[in-house]
Amino acid sequence: MRKPLAVGAAARGRVNEWAAPGLTNPLVIVVVVMGLVVLLRSLRHLRASLPELLIAAAGVTLATTAVRTIAFGAVLVVPALAAAFGREAPVGDAPRRFSPWPLVVTGALLLVVPGVVLGAPSSGPLPSSVDAAVAQLPTGSVVAVEPASSGWVVWEHPNVRPLRDLRAEVYSGPVADAYESFYRAEPGWQSYAATHDVAALVLVDGSALDRALHSDAGWRQVVRDDDHVVWAPQG
Repeated sequence: MRKPLAVGAAARGRVNEWAAPGLTNPLVIVVVVMGLVVLLRSLRHLRASLPELLIAAAGVTLATTAVRTIAFGAVLVVPALAAAFGREAPVGDAPRRFSPWPLVVTGALLLVVPGVVLGAPSSGPLPSSVDAAVAQLPTGSVVAVEPASSGWVVWEHPNVRPLRDLRAEVYSGPVADAYESFYRAEPGWQSYAATHDVAALVLVDGSALDRALHSDAGWRQVVRDDDHVVWAPQG
């Protein structure tokens, strides 16, 4: 029962998607505005609108709790918003005219979103020469990969074993701290690499560890392309 809470607490300080989003996050703003609209639309029918208000409040809470739950919050708020707009007008009010704009906006989004996904680049974040160098490593090789590309290496190069990837929840605090100290090239990084039998380093050009490797005779540069570089031990 406590495990999910422990995982969330461990990852919240290290991973953006587990952290609480800022109020300037445009997605959070959208969900909060939708929640406010539900509230304003429901004020005239407060008793009848109580379920909608509770659902909208739960959605806003989810959206403001963590970046990874913004979408779940929106999923809750949207039905409440639809119900608030779909409620019959009180007796004596003028009948409401049907507005096509919600359907038009929804249809446009349904057309645009697949186009954005299909039009996205199909290649990964690493240059082709760096990808090729990683692919040529012996099966089971331990590699240290810069965080932004670690997920790609896990997906595209199952022949190697990244020391750390974006799944922060699977690493204990001490393990994560030791790796981050290594990646920042803090004192003792050489012994860390030796202890973990690191066969290659995939780094951002100019990062702290990349700069440290330039002055260490125990490592050689395999390939440097664009903004990434691959290092391997000498010999």
